[in-house]
Amino acid sequence: MSEIRYVIVPPLLEVTIPTPEGEKSEPLAFALFLKSRIEDSGAFGQQGLDGILMAMAIRQAFLGSKPGDVIGLQLTEWDALCASTRKPTGGYNPAVMMQLVPYARAILDAQTTKPVADAPAPEALPVAAE
Repeated sequence: MSEIRYVIVPPLLEVTIPTPEGEKSEPLAFALFLKSRIEDSGAFGQQGLDGILMAMAIRQAFLGSKPGDVIGLQLTEWDALCASTRKPTGGYNPAVMMQLVPYARAILDAQTTKPVADAPAPEALPVAAE
C-alpha cells in the first residue's frame, strides 16, 4: 500500500507584484502557483521521464480543484512537489513569495490522513410565533 499525502487547496490570494511602472495588485490562484512548481525543471525535468510523469499526475490531480478541496498525492509526487516548492531552480522573488507562503505551506504541511470535510451549517430554525 502506498502512502498518500493530502493537500487542502487554499483560498485565493491577492498578491502585490512589483512592476517597472510601480506595484500591481492582483488575485493569484493556487493553480498558477502549483503550475510554476510543477514546471520547475530542477524537481521534475531532471528526473527524466519519471519526473515528467509525476508532474502530469500532480497536474491531473489538481485539475478543476477549488479552495477547500482535498487532493491526495502519492508520497513520491508530494516529495518532488515539496522539493520544487522549497528550492525552485530559478529561485523566488522574496517580495512576491512572502505573500505566497500560504500556498507553499498548503503543500509542505500536507496531512498523512484525509481530513474530514466540515459539516454543512445547519439551516436556521424558524422562530416560534408568540
